[in-house]
Amino acid sequence: MAEIINRNYNSVLCFNDVFAVYFYQEAIRRGLKIPESFSLTGFDNSPILDLLSDRIDTIELSVYKLGYEAGKYLQKKIVQRDTHGIRQKIIGSYIKGTTI
Repeated sequence: MAEIINRNYNSVLCFNDVFAVYFYQEAIRRGLKIPESFSLTGFDNSPILDLLSDRIDTIELSVYKLGYEAGKYLQKKIVQRDTHGIRQKIIGSYIKGTTI
């Protein structure tokens, strides 16, 4: 948090919503206001966002799509003994909150 303040960043994109909630609470504890001090975005549209009075903006990935692609990959690895890795592009959806 100190680095964000010292470098005067204007936005933070967290790797998941749990960390975004922690980051939000820490910013509020330090007297910062979001989005006035900096904008904040989470990632994964976790139910934890419902614990805050202000909803954090987030990016949602379809759990169904992620599971489907993981299943296809595992089937290839186990049944077909495929040795290739996985690289899959999955499109997310922006979920509006109050932190941007």
